[in-house]
Amino acid sequence: MAEESTRAEEREYGLDEMPENMDTEEGGADLLQIYLDEVNAVPELSEEEEEQLVKAARMGDFDARDRLMEGYLKHAMTLIREFMGGPLQVTEMIGISNLALVKAVRMFLGSLQTEALRDMITRTVKEDLSAAAERERSQSDAHSAIAAKANRLTEVSRVMANELGRPATEAELAERMRITEDEVRTLIEMTMRAI
Repeated sequence: MAEESTRAEEREYGLDEMPENMDTEEGGADLLQIYLDEVNAVPELSEEEEEQLVKAARMGDFDARDRLMEGYLKHAMTLIREFMGGPLQVTEMIGISNLALVKAVRMFLGSLQTEALRDMITRTVKEDLSAAAERERSQSDAHSAIAAKANRLTEVSRVMANELGRPATEAELAERMRITEDEVRTLIEMTMRAI
């Protein structure tokens, strides 16, 4: 019965869509499940409780601030759903959303925002997840570009060796590829390390 309740909560918050293989170290999936179970056990905030907590937190009550953050953990977890299948691992997205939640609550408490706290949390979590996903895509693109250059260098080197009857010099490779000799050296070093 308790397992059915947990499964229903996971479906409600979109956590049932977490992939089986999350590229975590051995035991990492168990730790993730423990974390998700703990998040599901935290009661959400009522409007009245949120108002009281905001007032107390703005007066310096750290316990009230922490309860505000805890009360929005489930909400922050639901925002991960639209980023599933992207370049970030689930555990990375959880960490980013938690940090964004803390940031949003602190920004909210430190200002006289007219924006609702829930809306600020939603905006901040989505912005931070989008930025992290874009950084990951950019890094992936950069790695692909470097790999393509290294493959091109290998091919140009092979062709020039056939043409010249000897291995091409770094200067000759650089001229043919229209890159600097330093870039040729770097690509050669990277290729050698990969082997």
